[in-house]
Amino acid sequence: MRNWRRRDIPGDFPRGYRPWAAADTLAAGHPIGSLTPLTSTPRTVVCTVISANYLARARVLMNSLRIHHPDWTQHVLVVDEIGDRFDSAGESFTVTEVSELPFESPRELFFRYDILELNTAVKPFFFRWLFDKQEADRVVYLDPDIEVYAPLDEVESALDDGALMCLTPHLTGINDDDGKPSDLDILVAGSYNLGFLALARHANLYPFLEWWWEKLEFDCLVDFQRGLFVDQKWMDLAPGLFGDAHLIRAPGYNVAYWNLPHREVSAAGENYRVNGEALVFFHFSGLDPDSPSFFSKHQDRYTFKSLGPLQPLIRQYCKRVQAAGHKLTKDWSYAFDTFVDGEPILPQIRQGYRASPEMRIAAGNNPFELGIGFLNEPVTPPDSQVIVTRLAHLYWHTRPDLQSAFPSPTHYNAPGYAQWFVEEQESKIPAHLKDSMLASLRSVGTRVSPWKINLRTRIFRQAHKYSIYLKQWIPRRIYLAAKDRFFRWAGSPLMVTAKISSRTEAAKKLALARHSGFHSQDDYDLSTEEAWMGEEARIELASYPGGQLRVSGSHTAGEYAPHLDEIRLSVGIEANTISSQLIEHPGPFSVTFNLPKQEPKPTTLLLKASYSFIPEELGLNDDPRALSLRIGEISLNEEILVGFGKVTSDPSRKKAPSRYPPGYNIVGYFQQELGIAESARLSATAVQASTIPHSLVNFSKDCSSATGDHPHAEKLQTGNPYSINVFHINADQMPAVWLYFGSDFFHGRHNVGVWHWELPEFPDEWVSSFAYLDELWAPSRFIQDSVSAKSTVPVIHMPHAMEFERPKHLRRAEFGLPEDCFLFLTMYDMHSFQARKNPQAVLQSFKIASESLSSRKVGLVIKVMNTNSQPAELSELEKWASEQSNVTLITQTFSRTDIYRLEACCDAFVSLHRSEGWGLGLAECMYLQKPVIGTAWSGNLDFMTPENSALIDFKLVPITEDHGPYKKGQSWAEPSVQHAAEWMVRLVEDKALRDQMALKGRLTIESDYSPRAIAHRYEERLRILQKGL
Repeated sequence: MRNWRRRDIPGDFPRGYRPWAAADTLAAGHPIGSLTPLTSTPRTVVCTVISANYLARARVLMNSLRIHHPDWTQHVLVVDEIGDRFDSAGESFTVTEVSELPFESPRELFFRYDILELNTAVKPFFFRWLFDKQEADRVVYLDPDIEVYAPLDEVESALDDGALMCLTPHLTGINDDDGKPSDLDILVAGSYNLGFLALARHANLYPFLEWWWEKLEFDCLVDFQRGLFVDQKWMDLAPGLFGDAHLIRAPGYNVAYWNLPHREVSAAGENYRVNGEALVFFHFSGLDPDSPSFFSKHQDRYTFKSLGPLQPLIRQYCKRVQAAGHKLTKDWSYAFDTFVDGEPILPQIRQGYRASPEMRIAAGNNPFELGIGFLNEPVTPPDSQVIVTRLAHLYWHTRPDLQSAFPSPTHYNAPGYAQWFVEEQESKIPAHLKDSMLASLRSVGTRVSPWKINLRTRIFRQAHKYSIYLKQWIPRRIYLAAKDRFFRWAGSPLMVTAKISSRTEAAKKLALARHSGFHSQDDYDLSTEEAWMGEEARIELASYPGGQLRVSGSHTAGEYAPHLDEIRLSVGIEANTISSQLIEHPGPFSVTFNLPKQEPKPTTLLLKASYSFIPEELGLNDDPRALSLRIGEISLNEEILVGFGKVTSDPSRKKAPSRYPPGYNIVGYFQQELGIAESARLSATAVQASTIPHSLVNFSKDCSSATGDHPHAEKLQTGNPYSINVFHINADQMPAVWLYFGSDFFHGRHNVGVWHWELPEFPDEWVSSFAYLDELWAPSRFIQDSVSAKSTVPVIHMPHAMEFERPKHLRRAEFGLPEDCFLFLTMYDMHSFQARKNPQAVLQSFKIASESLSSRKVGLVIKVMNTNSQPAELSELEKWASEQSNVTLITQTFSRTDIYRLEACCDAFVSLHRSEGWGLGLAECMYLQKPVIGTAWSGNLDFMTPENSALIDFKLVPITEDHGPYKKGQSWAEPSVQHAAEWMVRLVEDKALRDQMALKGRLTIESDYSPRAIAHRYEERLRILQKGL
């Protein structure tokens, strides 16, 4: 008896196909693989595979097939649980639930894959079942989002003539534009579109199905890095392996977005012609019947308006799908997306299940029964104080960077990995699945020093698709407990009517942190009633009248360092010490200082301790902070200024409910032509891709940049009606924002800043601006690391979204550029400082590359904006550019649309920056599928990897002179001019290399930085914040 082959795989994962009684001999005695039909007229079964939410599409497909092939038996496989959602017996086709198929380990299979992967993985098994149990002679498969308009005559003819299979190639013509999908996209996805496949009884039928099932049972994945795309990519091998494959090139078959450039569709009465032939079937892949204006979400060549004769066809299809019950079925949930207890099965759980033999063994035959209890079980030893749960361990299995950074996650590295896991947000793992780990960290009262891990994480940022990131966990009880006090003390005096521009500097001084120099005893222990004071601490008062200052807390430093049994606490006003008290006994203390009375005015109170200790230096733990006394409360004339003991649990649960509805007020330079303005516009793009209520508020005070016509301009408002303000305004301008909008704009809302900064150390002079905010969003992890070191509020990694309409019909002549040469582009804003953007290095590299490419025509385009702000730097740039004849300098201010067109006109983008906060130009060009060259340092490493871009070697050097805010003494990168020149030459000479790099770059931006991906982050953050508002 011939069985389907079995092979062992790592982890003893059970596999294989359980043959049924008639597996080797068919009902009429015909051997497997017989060319002879079971009856004189071949029995054709037409089928599709759906989950329940696609039922309406399947109905439309089968209705159209019934018109043109009434003799074909119709089967629909539902990869889902039907329950009482619809009556399968009442459908006009035979419905089979996937659980009815005799898989050897069905629940394991259903758990292994997500909805797309499972719907495609079951095909070969289902097809064999149709041949065996339904006694089919032919099986024709069509995706559910297809409608048939004419008989499939060529299919029947080819199978009559002995073909094993019929396939339709994705492409039958050459793509000669830059649209999506490109030839490389098709290579990645597979040569043949498996929205259609026809099979016939043939000597190689079962060997083919056996081979295909063997591949799909465990490797039906969307994993482009491994060269896999579900069932489709494997099919590239089938014609060569099994022969007798008939390729249907007729233009009327499988018409879809990917082949429309080679198809001219025209209406012929009520019918349609394609390149003069009948339209047989149209594949509406990526079409949303509720919103057909986008045509297909998988492409960018066409909009509904550009489709001409196809518009009525699309409208008719959408109407038919709606009439078939789409409104009801589209929201039906997928049964295999949850455990039996209702807990969602996250992608990381499926990945971990595939990667971890231990989990597969523990899960047994039905992983769906595991549920939240199983996921939250600790895998650390019983005596371990810090818990690492099974879910966290599964996630570790899926990430090479985590495995390298935390090689022993359940033992030695458990505290560090647990801390990282509870803080990270990119995985979208719900907070309640982290609670037990967070509780163990709180109870232990220690945390791993981020300084210890940071070197290793920086290495892996360059080496892996994923990256570990750390942020300073800020003691929320400190800044939240003081928030209302801050607005009371600092609010009204700041807002006296006056000319705003003359008040900005004063506002900066008033707006130093509400208090600084206090540290949480334990960043996870929210029950403590005191905070450590460093060597000194400051309290900023908007109106100080003098009087009696009382400081209470406890003196415990002697427990850690015996020489600290006595500490003298001094109090001063500004830099002048007024009084001091000796605290000589360990334990609680309360001391009073009589401060001279004066006319109320803004004042800084300064507290200093005579001694402090650093736990790390004493070998106590990894804490590098200087600590002195523990402070519980500080009051002035019985008015509490700082009261850490007033919050004894998570303060977010004690806050009064916000009187504003949930949503975001996005504030920024929406109409200006500068980088930070684009930050606000990208944020608007993301929030508009979500369901979050939002408003867009323009701010342009004292901004010298040119204004432009931007798509969000018509949506701007003057008010901020929602609960969260998001300011896309850098730290130095926050005082001006406060003065411009007034304290009411801030008060009662959660205020978020989105700041850009390009060096490792955040400037001390801007620390004042934390006072206006409740948290920071850092577009890159580089910014997050820099700002966190000095922030008094949480710093959350929140990347930019990247999406815009890709330009078409490009002509270099509109920019005065040559058509017949390879063009490199570099681009920057003079407001961002030429020394940091480093165009001279680009010019030097280009000169070296040009000499090596003497036989090739190459050019360099330098686009700069806001040149009037830096005339000396512009003159310097013009001198450098004039030294090479093939360099074009463009200084005009362009609209964003023209910027995109310029980027699209050029062949590659170069940024040899010395430092970068994020790297907007690099990201835009990657989105446009252009190869990019960039310094391998700072914020651009969030999205640039050695696989998707050319990363340039560098060495860190000290800054030798001030350049605006970039001060002497800090460090930045000096990129290798020679290395950059080598990459320029490689990209010019190796088209395959640059095409592959450009494709990977585009896929990175589209997958990780799409508006929908970032909108999900916005939604998750709003959900978390609303719990505390």
